[in-house]
Amino acid sequence: MPTPELPHALATRFVALDVHRQYLVVGAVDSQQQVVLTPRRFGFAAFAEWAQVHFTHADVVVLEATSNAWLLYDQLQPLVAEVVVAHPQAVKLIAAARVKTDKRDTIKLASLLAANLIPAVWVPPPAVRELRALVTHRNRLVKQRTQAANRLHSVLHRYNLDPPPGIPFAVHQQEWWLALDLPLAEKLRVQQDLRLYQTLETLVQESDAELGRLSRL
Repeated sequence: MPTPELPHALATRFVALDVHRQYLVVGAVDSQQQVVLTPRRFGFAAFAEWAQVHFTHADVVVLEATSNAWLLYDQLQPLVAEVVVAHPQAVKLIAAARVKTDKRDTIKLASLLAANLIPAVWVPPPAVRELRALVTHRNRLVKQRTQAANRLHSVLHRYNLDPPPGIPFAVHQQEWWLALDLPLAEKLRVQQDLRLYQTLETLVQESDAELGRLSRL
């Protein structure tokens, strides 16, 4: 069971993670903003092992709201007093420095944390994160489906063709599309876009079903 959060004023170490795509840099200051952990670079697997040994429940940790922030948050939360996920506004403060390096970024972020100046974001629970991720995925599928439909509509427009009656891209309309007298390259594009549209339609329906299931939990 995670230890109850330590009040910010009682923390003895303020740790910042500067997270990149392939690695992160960790550094820390104390309550007087003196460096107590010189910035070090880790791969993610090595950092996970290091964190198990070196973090304590007197630490407060800050990391930026990047795409993998929630995974790091979940890994660190049981090990420390508090994990703060920084709003991008904090990153803008760092970017304003004249000389920008990973080590400077890390200590600057740790100092902002020690001064209680980090604008934090709300950390959604795992179920909400899962729901959000699925909504984002569904929206991406819908966008791709719309792009395929627009390309098929443009074929009709270029050749002054009326669409078939009913739902123009439904599976039962496939014979109508394949029977069109089109140049070979155009016909291939139509076949592929039609197949792509129908595949994406199925994927959107599957996503909708899963969203419905998750919303009932």
